[in-house]
Amino acid sequence: MITTKSGMSFARGADDWQWFVSTVPHKLKLLHQEDYHIAIFTNQGAVVAGNGPKSKSYHNFCTKVNLIQQQLIALESQMKIMVFASPKKPANAKLISSSNLHETMRKPQIGMWEAFEKYVTSQGATIDKDHSFFVGDAAGRKADFLDSDKQFASNIGIKFYVPEDFWTSV
Repeated sequence: MITTKSGMSFARGADDWQWFVSTVPHKLKLLHQEDYHIAIFTNQGAVVAGNGPKSKSYHNFCTKVNLIQQQLIALESQMKIMVFASPKKPANAKLISSSNLHETMRKPQIGMWEAFEKYVTSQGATIDKDHSFFVGDAAGRKADFLDSDKQFASNIGIKFYVPEDFWTSV
């Protein structure tokens, strides 16, 4: 959905982002108009859990999410995007969550998806897995750092697309 402006693998600050391609906002608007629930599932290795709002990495991540949301709301005022982020496990993780809980919430495990399903059903809606999909850049290709996005979709039982295929198709 986004990439860095700097060209680095990971963002160097809250404003170091740009759309993967210029068509991303329009495609998200179309998905919203087709009544898709739009959710972002992200492993955030650079964000350390446990420090909350005091953490610079936490602040940068929240600021980036807000900047993205602002651009999308300017395009489609009713668009809602949910963000499920699993941060890096801090050294004092026992005080925050068990190792097992932490691991189940990081892709390719499906804890974030289960939290999404729980929220959607609490709102009286349902998820149609036959029409659901996940777009991710960790697909196990030669230049990819992992295949966790592809495995995440597989573990859920939904379609998977790489950004180059999904965001550039009309």
